[in-house]
Amino acid sequence: MARTYRPIETEDDVPRPKPSYVSTLTIESWFYHIFSAGFLIHMIATTISFSSSTRPEFPNYKRFLRQSWIPNTLFDNSDVQYRGFRAGLLFLIPVSLIHVSLSNALQRWTTTHQSRIHPRIAFSLLFSILYFIVYNGLSGFLKILTVLVLSYTVVKNVAGYKWGPGIVWALGLGMLIGTKHFRVRSKFSPSYKRF
Repeated sequence: MARTYRPIETEDDVPRPKPSYVSTLTIESWFYHIFSAGFLIHMIATTISFSSSTRPEFPNYKRFLRQSWIPNTLFDNSDVQYRGFRAGLLFLIPVSLIHVSLSNALQRWTTTHQSRIHPRIAFSLLFSILYFIVYNGLSGFLKILTVLVLSYTVVKNVAGYKWGPGIVWALGLGMLIGTKHFRVRSKFSPSYKRF
């Protein structure tokens, strides 16, 4: 008796379900958008109200406030990290735009070339290292690299031990306290100047 073979089904032969229309304008999404907008407005209004001179606590923190870019408002510039971010914002925006533009150009250029390493990842890594060195200085980069290597080494060596998490936690806390006392800044860093 001869065997009969069934032809292999291709993708075109398999019936597919018709895609159903998924509405993003549901009651839940409307509630989410209205709540988010209201919450954002409330956050902005609360922040502005804290810088008002009519508040009874205003004299206690008036010395920390500086004139804002928003008319008739003041802002708190006492936090070192926030001050550094604000001071570096005019530097950060063009650098970010340059990074995205170069990264997209590199991606388009390398789509025809084969590479073992994804070119966009390699570019982003090198750009990030260069940016970090320019922004924080070579000594800041070496300090971070030392902290990363030390942390990695300790975590790999104490993994599996009962007291391992305590050692890693103590190391992290020690590094946090140590970096506060041994600050190294580049002269290109906006937070280099003491305010």
